Amino acid sequence: MRKYWLAAVLAVVCLAVFSGCGNNDKEFQEAMDKGKAAFSSGTSQAKCREAVDQYTRAVELKPESAQARLARGHVYVKMKDLHKALEDYDKAVSLDPALGQAYFHRALSRIAMGSKEEEFIKADLRKALELDPSIAAASNLLMLYEKSFPGMSQ
Repeated sequence: MRKYWLAAVLAVVCLAVFSGCGNNDKEFQEAMDKGKAAFSSGTSQAKCREAVDQYTRAVELKPESAQARLARGHVYVKMKDLHKALEDYDKAVSLDPALGQAYFHRALSRIAMGSKEEEFIKADLRKALELDPSIAAASNLLMLYEKSFPGMSQ
């Protein structure tokens, strides 16, 4: 009898844990879509705040999502909150080290902040190009940085 009781408890726990997974994915995607819609619909602070709120909801639902951090970072750039953007790009890189866009936008944020960390900027631009050669702006910026700040070998 004890064997059946244990199996029943295990089944209930599994059902409780896994029944919300599909719903969580749906909510995550809805938050991402709403964030994108708000971000795309205008440059007002209200629309940017709405986008940040939606992307923050997506991060809460799926903390391991590099895409949610990347998207929220873009909104922070638009809001001129470069420190928060850099935090999101840093986290996106740590969550998905193969995401070239995260390296590229991290480099752009550092540039926009007036960072003197030229070596980090060049390293991010190189990594972005290595992972995603289609980022033409990364190639152009890297050439500019290589000319302006020689000293770090490839």
